[in-house]
Amino acid sequence: MMRTIAVWIGAVLMAGGLWSASAVSQGLADEPAARQIVHLQNHWKPDQYVNIESGTVVAGAIQPGWLSAQWTLEPVPGTVPTHHRIKNCGSRTSI
Repeated sequence: MMRTIAVWIGAVLMAGGLWSASAVSQGLADEPAARQIVHLQNHWKPDQYVNIESGTVVAGAIQPGWLSAQWTLEPVPGTVPTHHRIKNCGSRTSI
């Protein structure tokens, strides 16, 4: 599944592009199965993915299995339209 998303991720958007979320797998063992793990990929530069491998949020090439490039999109209750918290699977921090 791929869906287009608009995300404000500080300097990452300075790299330009329309970003999409494509499924990596179906949730983490310690999280509800409904949460889907995604990669955030640039449509205009398809080799660019949002990741935090270096410790800061960047857009660049990734390696298979990097948790730093895997994210969950968690709905924020009470927001209309629904906003999402973008949480990294490796560090568990949100951007």
